[in-house]
Amino acid sequence: MQLRGERPFFSSKYDITKHKNYMLLADSDKKNIFNVENHLSTNLKLKSDDVFDVIEIVKKLYRLFFWANHL
Repeated sequence: MQLRGERPFFSSKYDITKHKNYMLLADSDKKNIFNVENHLSTNLKLKSDDVFDVIEIVKKLYRLFFWANHL
C-alpha cells in the first residue's frame, strides 16, 4: 500500500499475489523489471534551427531544488 507523502509499506491484510495483475510485477517475474536506463539517451543531436534556453545552475539554487524534490 502507498499513501501520499509516506513511504510504501507492506500490509499483511491483503495478499498481493492474489491480485489479477500480480503477474505483471517484477515481484512475480524478474523479466518485468523496468530499467529507466534503457529509455534515456545522451546522444542529443541539435539541428541548426532548434531553439533552446541555456540556464546556468547556481550551486545554492541547485541545493534548494535538490532539497525540495526529496521531501
